Amino acid sequence: MLKLNIIPQELKNEKRLASIYKSLKILFGVSIMIFAVYGIIFLSAKFVLQLRFIEVMNETAITAKNRENYDEKIKNIKSKISFIDKIQKDTVLWSYLIEYIADNSGNGIKYAKLSINKDKEELNLSGRAENRDDLIKLKETLENAGYFSSVNLPLKNLLEKTNINFDISLKIKNYEFVRI
Repeated sequence: MLKLNIIPQELKNEKRLASIYKSLKILFGVSIMIFAVYGIIFLSAKFVLQLRFIEVMNETAITAKNRENYDEKIKNIKSKISFIDKIQKDTVLWSYLIEYIADNSGNGIKYAKLSINKDKEELNLSGRAENRDDLIKLKETLENAGYFSSVNLPLKNLLEKTNINFDISLKIKNYEFVRI
């Protein structure tokens, strides 16, 4: 078979240019479609990320408010604890002192009055002793206790032998009373 080339060169060039133009047109159309798809994907992703960002910011704001509430509660608890600690530091365990005095008084001593002045660091005991020996023993016990810097038993209380009304004043050395 014989091939004849009777188409003019100009027409051949036009046909070739039309083919190139058609290919470029298809390529350009496909490129635009691809860019459009990518654009839609990126815009969708941006929208989703913005929604998630807003959610995270709301959660952060709620968390910050909760943290502020917790901080306030912690401050209140700390102030209450420091107040209780101050009260406990200022608390004197008088029961140990009274228990010590009661246990070491003997049967012959009856108390009528016990008064404590914390500011003056004084303790006053008033009562009745059956005899002088019980009263002297009480005085010695109080002097040896270690709680008091001085024990003052007036001489007039020692003049009688029996049924002695006494008043003892004591200077408190420290307020750390413990069971002895």
